[in-house]
Amino acid sequence: TGSNAENNKEQYPEPIETLASKIWHKQDKTFKSPRTLFFLMISSPVVYLNPRSVIKSDLLTMLCEDALNEYGYYAQEAGLGYEVQYMYEGIQLTVKGYSEKLGLLTSKLIETLKNLNVKLDRFSVLKDKLKQDFINFKTNQPYSHARYFFELSTIEPRWSIEEKLSVIDDITLEETKDFLPEMLSNLGLECLVHGNITKTETLDLVSKLETILNQKTLDPSKILKQRLMRLEPGIPYLHRTMDQNPDSPNGAIYNWYQVGPDTDIRLNAILDLFASIIKEPCFDTLRTKEQLGYIVSCGTNNFCRINGFNVIVQSSVKPPSDLDVRVESFLNSFKQTLETLTKEEYDNHVNALIVKLLEKPVSLFKESTRYISEIRAHRYQFDRGEQQAKELKSIQLSEVVSFFDRFVLNPKTRSKFSSQVFGKDQEIPVDLGVEGTVLIDNISKFKSGVSFWPPSDLFL
Repeated sequence: TGSNAENNKEQYPEPIETLASKIWHKQDKTFKSPRTLFFLMISSPVVYLNPRSVIKSDLLTMLCEDALNEYGYYAQEAGLGYEVQYMYEGIQLTVKGYSEKLGLLTSKLIETLKNLNVKLDRFSVLKDKLKQDFINFKTNQPYSHARYFFELSTIEPRWSIEEKLSVIDDITLEETKDFLPEMLSNLGLECLVHGNITKTETLDLVSKLETILNQKTLDPSKILKQRLMRLEPGIPYLHRTMDQNPDSPNGAIYNWYQVGPDTDIRLNAILDLFASIIKEPCFDTLRTKEQLGYIVSCGTNNFCRINGFNVIVQSSVKPPSDLDVRVESFLNSFKQTLETLTKEEYDNHVNALIVKLLEKPVSLFKESTRYISEIRAHRYQFDRGEQQAKELKSIQLSEVVSFFDRFVLNPKTRSKFSSQVFGKDQEIPVDLGVEGTVLIDNISKFKSGVSFWPPSDLFL
């Protein structure tokens, strides 16, 4: 048993705490490759405070990437690659490639960020590009707009495209430069170091970065965490709007059925199993048979550690109000399909999902990607696939039927949000469809009167 425990210990990243950082380290013994992946989340409480700070943080990330271009060629020649991204918590940096050169490039990247020398011409070019990206959002597919309005209505804090566009023009180079030391003065550092690298080498690498950033300590409570609205069971929530693109003939719905915190492994397994069973019938009914539109899908989502099931339909044939009726009609008819699955059909679904969950990553970096998604979500369930596969072996069809009934089908017990975006020739109806529906016509006013789930780190 001792050796089994040791094997398990070595199988997943292990935490190493320093005064200033949270490190996850795994020395690779599977692929025996001379490569390493280094993933760093630089969190700061100021990056998502208001629309101005969002734009300044985004611009600083773009300017950093721009300044790093001079290293791009040398990095490639040395078999290294890197990526810098802005996320609502801060800046995320990924460096991967040959282990022996990785530390040097990583230090260079962090030094570039710390001592960013911004020229006015590059600032203007990148600011225009960012503004254009915001404007171009209007021409995205209506189904992505439907999801956007769902997220805007239910996640706190969440700044809209309009709020960002309203401040971007008067953000100056000086203001952005002054924001950098403010952003870097109160940091949370969390990283994954995975590959051909020892624990001692990892601590040495991170220690150098802490020195560059002058990082001493951080109170984790200062890091901003987004929260998701707690939808009340039995109350249908509805948001309706014309599409952002006035020329779009298509409308779309994004229906979300809330399940709850992702801490219950068995419930997670039932949700994933249910989603894999309903996927084909959903497409077959709404897309193939009813021909509602080319874009039809359903699946699971996790927002701020809260799980849910979603159905997406985009159509020029029917307005979103009718699409919602068609989706509900399909869900009602699906109950019988689910209840009458044969043992063989059910077992096939279970076994296919177990195989998928236990599938071994084919490369070091594919394995790293799995760990990164757990770290990004502040979930750290590195063995989630194995745990769910174990649960699946004892889940009965009756449990899946009960789950479907409680969380997706029954209007009295489910928590449903329908985000509807109407195309240019589709009229928004006055009728709300179902008695007791809460219509959201002012998002900020609506959010000020609802309750939210705790932030993600409180689920640990």
